[in-house]
Amino acid sequence: MLCPDGGGLTAEERARREQVRLAAADLIEAGAGDGEVARRFRVTRMSANRWRRALASGGRQALVSKGPGGARCKLDAGQLRALKAVLETGPPACGWSDQCWTLASEASFAALCGVSPVEKSSGKTQRRRLNRGGNRQANAALYRIVATRLRRDPRTRLYLERRTKQGMSKREIIRCLKRYVAREIYSQIQRTPALNASSAAA
Repeated sequence: MLCPDGGGLTAEERARREQVRLAAADLIEAGAGDGEVARRFRVTRMSANRWRRALASGGRQALVSKGPGGARCKLDAGQLRALKAVLETGPPACGWSDQCWTLASEASFAALCGVSPVEKSSGKTQRRRLNRGGNRQANAALYRIVATRLRRDPRTRLYLERRTKQGMSKREIIRCLKRYVAREIYSQIQRTPALNASSAAA
């Protein structure tokens, strides 16, 4: 994937982010707390607090976009055009005809989706909590799959009942189910290159 402006956001995205920050500044100056700002703009309380501290120390200018992220590109225009042409041809042009999925294992894919278990044990109690890391869009997609299965799939409902009787909370059960779904998706992704190669050969 090619990154705009040497990495980070495009000019339009930076302008949109700046508008959000300045709108948050209006709310902060009106006396809103971090929680209210976070809910209003769908950001974390940490981000809201960072905006508050920046506003207090540097005024609104501290919330203005600093420009493109990343280091200054050292390639000239011709080199950038050549690089773009090579990247757009893709792996097959360099001999990588299968374009294999690059994650090493199902566990790596689970971590990418934010469904790998996180230890939360204490004393004699052995527990794992939901992982709040990883790609949140992928995590949300897995949650929607699990929610649908809990409503419509008899096997999933039986699993819910069995785990509930074992003393697990619904949140813990959903975490387990999301991991199972990630495992299924990963196995399908692994098969996809072989299917594409077979279709191309035919």
